[in-house]
Amino acid sequence: MAWTGVITLFALPLAALGRDIFAYLGDSVTLTASEECENWKVIHRLKDDRALDVATSVDGVWMMHESSRVRIERGSKLSVVLTRVNYNDNGFYEFTCGSRVVTTIRLEVFLPFDISVTEGEQVKLPCHSYTADKPAKPIRWEKDGELVYERQQPSGEIRYGTGFKGRNVSLSPNWYSIGDLSLTLGRAQPEDEGVYVCYTDRPERTKGEPAAVRVKITTKRNPDQITCAPQIVPRTQNATEENKMGTKTILCVTAAVILSACLCFGCGWWVKSFRSNVSSGPSGGGSPTDRMDELDLEEQPFTGPQVNGEPLYNNL
Repeated sequence: MAWTGVITLFALPLAALGRDIFAYLGDSVTLTASEECENWKVIHRLKDDRALDVATSVDGVWMMHESSRVRIERGSKLSVVLTRVNYNDNGFYEFTCGSRVVTTIRLEVFLPFDISVTEGEQVKLPCHSYTADKPAKPIRWEKDGELVYERQQPSGEIRYGTGFKGRNVSLSPNWYSIGDLSLTLGRAQPEDEGVYVCYTDRPERTKGEPAAVRVKITTKRNPDQITCAPQIVPRTQNATEENKMGTKTILCVTAAVILSACLCFGCGWWVKSFRSNVSSGPSGGGSPTDRMDELDLEEQPFTGPQVNGEPLYNNL
């Protein structure tokens, strides 16, 4: 588990009328009136009670003030969107209809911490505050505006939010003596993702440090459940591949037929030529056997009866 202080762009749900709206540095937040009016005027009341014009609405059409035009966008008929929130956006925003203030929203801008944890592991949400006052102040943790854990003082009574009871949710053992209000959550679940805020000193709802913690849960994956999805090839691609294969097959068969024909023709021509040469011989007639006999008779000396070295038959 690792946690670091980083700028987080994450929209919190809007609180109902009479509650604070939280926005992270650099994020966007929607400011919404609680009832309808044809002609709205929205002002930003600073901590020194100065009022800055933000936007006006005439017949349902929003017009942004020149000083805030670059960061204010139209929302719905009842709302405007403040983008790229900075620390000077802290304060109260008033929706007035005529001379009547209809809706007042307090916007709080802060820099939260991020924590990443794997599903099923224990996670500790940091929070520190001054606790040396007597009597001790109540401690309350909320997630996205909903109760997670609350410890009443001095009774020590504990209340849990929905889904957190019986899950080993607790404060640090020596939270009071050292001002450590960090909350431990056992067996982190995917639904635990969200923004957690630590409060002390109700009803003032003083926030501890860090002002907010955002939790990100990494879901475990069972290796046995990891499968490779079969690749689906579009029908048009299949048809194209089949056409290519058919063309290649035809070309290969044609080439094989032509090559076979050439080989047969060549072999036939060679055999015919060989037979013609053998049958004609060197003198142009007779079989090879007769020709060889003639050669043998010409070269073999006469061995019959002779008189004075001449064949006897010559004297007859």
